[in-house]
Amino acid sequence: ANGMVAVVADVVGAVVIGLSLIGWYWPSQPHAEELADEQPRRTRVGVPQKRAPDEAHHGPVSGAPQLDVSQLPISAFGARDPLWWGVVSLMAIEGTVFALLFVSYFYLRDHSSPWPPAPLDRASLLRALAGLGLLALSAWPMHRASQAAMRSDLSGMRRSLGAATVLGLGFVVVRFLELFGLPFRWDAHAHGSVFWAVLISRTLRGIFASGENLTLLLLLFRGPVEEKHLVDVSVNSMYWYFVVITDALCVGILDLYPMIWRR
Repeated sequence: ANGMVAVVADVVGAVVIGLSLIGWYWPSQPHAEELADEQPRRTRVGVPQKRAPDEAHHGPVSGAPQLDVSQLPISAFGARDPLWWGVVSLMAIEGTVFALLFVSYFYLRDHSSPWPPAPLDRASLLRALAGLGLLALSAWPMHRASQAAMRSDLSGMRRSLGAATVLGLGFVVVRFLELFGLPFRWDAHAHGSVFWAVLISRTLRGIFASGENLTLLLLLFRGPVEEKHLVDVSVNSMYWYFVVITDALCVGILDLYPMIWRR
């Protein structure tokens, strides 16, 4: 029951976060300088240019001392940006959910024999390893996309994020094949319940993360690309590393561990 509650919570959370991301990614002002020449021509019409410090006055000038902040950056990479802290908090929440599922798994293992009641067949194990392999391969292009974002390299972000998205979608397809190829149902026994809960949570997270990649990729091709979207690509890469690491833990605990320490 607790596992299914976690799955429902994942679905509701994914919908809420997805709607929030759509609002965040919705363009409001084109990137004024580095990416302007690489964006579609229709997005460059009327792109505002930054003014010199002595021209950047807003409103009437008074005799009181004024602080000119017009040349300060509107976004930043790493911990200086609030989005970074938001994603770190999201990873902490998701990590806690998976930690609780792992605790439930080992608790049930200590109170059940044999464990697992119905071991995975060879085909299911190969599908789990294949999905993890695709996900691990996608980490490198995601790293390249993050580096390209820091250089304001639009074409580099497109290539790297595109490659990572293709691998991520392949991961989702393999996870569905694994889901429908399991030799037991979610309600067959306690092991089946927690195994399905973890697998569905991983699959939903893969769908959500790949959907975010697709949204960013569409934005990079259609424009207009804003400065904040460079930070989005970088932070998205950080979250993707988290997805890879947690999925590796899931495969190790649910698929490989029972083969080594079967009770």
